[in-house]
Amino acid sequence: MNLKRMASRVAYFVQIIENRGLIFFLHLVVWFFKTRWLKLWIRFEDRCGLFSYVRWIRENEARLQPSVPGKPESIFSETEELHAGQRVRLSFVIPYRWGSSLRVALLAQTIRSLLAQTSPAWEVCLFGEKSEVLSSSIAGLAASEADCQGHIRWLTDLYPGEDGLSNALANARGEWVMLLSPGDTVSPEICVELAQLAQQPASPEIVYFDQDQLGADGSTRKNPLLRPDWSPELLLSVNYLENACFRREILRSCLEQSQGSGEAVLRCVEQARQIVHVPRLLYHQTNMASTDGLFSLKFTAADAAAHLQRLGVAQAQAVEDALKRVRFSWPARDQLVSIIIPSRDHREYLERCITSIHHLTRYRNYEIVIVDNNSQQAETLAYYAQLQQMSNITILQNRTPFNYSAYNNLGVRHARGDLLLFLNNDVEVIDSGWLDELVQWAAWSEIGAVGAKLLYLDGTIQHAGIVVGMEGHGSHIFMGVREGYNSLFGSVEWYRDVSAVTGACLMMRRDVFEQIGGFDENYILAFNDIEICVRVLAHGYRVLYNPFARLIHYEGKSRGRYIPSQDIRLGYEHLKDYVRQGDPFYNPNLSYAVCLPTLCRRSEQSRAERLAMIRQYMG
Repeated sequence: MNLKRMASRVAYFVQIIENRGLIFFLHLVVWFFKTRWLKLWIRFEDRCGLFSYVRWIRENEARLQPSVPGKPESIFSETEELHAGQRVRLSFVIPYRWGSSLRVALLAQTIRSLLAQTSPAWEVCLFGEKSEVLSSSIAGLAASEADCQGHIRWLTDLYPGEDGLSNALANARGEWVMLLSPGDTVSPEICVELAQLAQQPASPEIVYFDQDQLGADGSTRKNPLLRPDWSPELLLSVNYLENACFRREILRSCLEQSQGSGEAVLRCVEQARQIVHVPRLLYHQTNMASTDGLFSLKFTAADAAAHLQRLGVAQAQAVEDALKRVRFSWPARDQLVSIIIPSRDHREYLERCITSIHHLTRYRNYEIVIVDNNSQQAETLAYYAQLQQMSNITILQNRTPFNYSAYNNLGVRHARGDLLLFLNNDVEVIDSGWLDELVQWAAWSEIGAVGAKLLYLDGTIQHAGIVVGMEGHGSHIFMGVREGYNSLFGSVEWYRDVSAVTGACLMMRRDVFEQIGGFDENYILAFNDIEICVRVLAHGYRVLYNPFARLIHYEGKSRGRYIPSQDIRLGYEHLKDYVRQGDPFYNPNLSYAVCLPTLCRRSEQSRAERLAMIRQYMG
């Protein structure tokens, strides 16, 4: 820390003591170090393997078990009624192929988990090649559970492929169906969860869960994969509906319309009125190689591209690279992009930014609107004189005190483009296709705002989307990791629906910007990007993080990391309800205390409490 910044910090602390008193200051110091220590401890535990998934299961899942084994209070009467009427809530459809003893053991492992269901409203539909050994093995399991007689049905002479699944769906009796592979297991409460959802006024057509993997012993659980609530663009990168529960009739109908099962899943998405995520680890997937070759609900990149075309994205194409990353593209109208850059002095940053745009950007239909905040340095003014000779650059002078929101709104009023790109002066273009990537998604009518992947100079992630409520008002997920990083929340290389993206590189259509009222000028410097994105969501649009638009961000070089107390107070008022409810595009089983996805700890302060403390001590 240099002497100037140190002196500024000392003056700030003296001001707090003068205005709020010594006792308040001491409480602030204790709170600051306690918060800082928690973050460091979580990182230390993760790096050293001191906090295991097994421990997390022990501390968290016991609290979610039904209060009366076998009779969950909230739906007990309903499941009894369903059982009495021979009505089936969920049909587990399992394709099988006779072969080695391992395959028999894996199928038995799956059946054993189903026999432990706490609700009687289920059945198993086995379809494939029946054998006496397989039949007697499964029958022996069912015989050990007197209450489970009649739950297991054999649909013989159906090959475990596309046609076999269609016939199995026709013969299944459940309102819902869930496809399992031999060896996979499910939680005893999965039918209970579905019954609770069915009681809601708007019952979903698709329900999906968090999942993990089973070890070779069939009981040890590892590698959890935690998912956000319904995220259409994330589905393009990873099929997180492969092990979902579908309304039987919608899956059956879509299978009849489709060339394959992958296409059927995507058609279900297109036709479903509601898709619900249950943030519990209820599905446990085997990774045994002996299940290869059995039927599944996987879809290909080509299926996903066709899905986009049916949604109205004409000529959408998908390319999968050597790293298994799927990238989508389509011809976009050659719309004028207005790149709006607030700036003050620091010629070296602005020149690097504009030079990289001019030299590297493939998309050529753009203009640059620089909104200057009373620059004084001679080298900056000389550079402006050079820029004014360029036909696609406009320089606006504004001598009022800097207000990020007001300066951007001013830039929009003088911009000519239908697409608006808000860009910091301390970013640098590194890929020629960055602007094409932002334009094609921002032009899609369902997308309200698009953000890029921003990197630090050392190549680590600076921005890959914002989680509202993380570390307070909101923070950047995946900050500090390398590109290609995979976690229990998935990959930094996936398209993601997010609650917000940083204003350092944010694109939206002009009509969206005007519809929501532009940036809130009550914010001076911080949280205005989060607040405007939350308004975008409230108007029914989606906010997208695109990992294929890549830039370097020399974060905070122009104005440092100072956050006005006014912004802290206003952000608290605007975001407190959103923070209390939890970011729908994150997972409640993940920690909000740190930026890197990791399992939450029971000792953590709640999101709302953390935000309130920031408001109290810093606002």
